[in-house]
Amino acid sequence: MAWVDTNNIKNSYQFKFMYESEGSAKTAPPVVSFGVVGGALRSINEDSSDVSISSEFEQARKFKNMILYMPGSSGASDMKTAIDLMNFANAKKAFRFSLLVRRFVNKQMIYLLQISDGHATVLKPPSMIHGDLLQVQFSLPEADITYWESEDFASGVKL
Repeated sequence: MAWVDTNNIKNSYQFKFMYESEGSAKTAPPVVSFGVVGGALRSINEDSSDVSISSEFEQARKFKNMILYMPGSSGASDMKTAIDLMNFANAKKAFRFSLLVRRFVNKQMIYLLQISDGHATVLKPPSMIHGDLLQVQFSLPEADITYWESEDFASGVKL
């Protein structure tokens, strides 16, 4: 799945969830919000601040978990993602987890922030909430956070 068209983006964020297992990398439907169990009681969405997003990534690393919320999408990509994540949960199978946050100002990307973990697992089977929002809670036992600025996307800085 491609990133969302940036022509109408002035000042905003985009969230992208990717996962990989046994050499097969997949991009999930868009993430509309995310949060952490055990940290501040909040949900991060596209209207959140830089401080809130980076703080929530630190909370995810500290509490070793993250919850993603993904809406239904056209086509079957959301169903494929739900089935993959359900299979990971049932088999207690580890996989590579990545959540990317892109920050735009005046339609230009100014930074990219990523939290990733090569030993992630799904804590409990994905569930639907509020009608069409897929909620998935992940264990991130070895989460890394990487930051790239627009001047140098070639090499990120691990935080």
